[in-house]
Amino acid sequence: MAAGQIHGSRTLTEDVDIVYKDDSENVLRLVAYLESVDAHVKELWPNEGYASDFSIERLLAEKSLTLGSREGEIDVLHRIDGIGGYDDVFASSEILTVDGRRARIITIDGLIVSKRAAQRPKDRLHVVELEAIQELKAKDT
Repeated sequence: MAAGQIHGSRTLTEDVDIVYKDDSENVLRLVAYLESVDAHVKELWPNEGYASDFSIERLLAEKSLTLGSREGEIDVLHRIDGIGGYDDVFASSEILTVDGRRARIITIDGLIVSKRAAQRPKDRLHVVELEAIQELKAKDT
């Protein structure tokens, strides 16, 4: 489930974004997780299908990777537009329970900031919805 949906959005996304701290111990844990879900690089050319050239070196060399896995699509990012790198994203997140598990999720405020910064048409529409959800939540408190 994507962050927007966790906050109440009806906008469906088909991926999960992971922003990671790039110290060696954490990268090894991330790679172990990605290998456990059979992650593989999703190439830009649809006719090419999936490639199996995922590696620690590629993860560290690229600012973002879109991976396919048996769990679904995963975007692995060094930073999120409008927010920054891992420490900034961590500061813009909260721990929520999702499907019975505790997970660190970007806040609705952080999600709005990142969607605005991305400036894609689909994100502009999502911002309108997220701001409406934010207003409703504010009225409930």
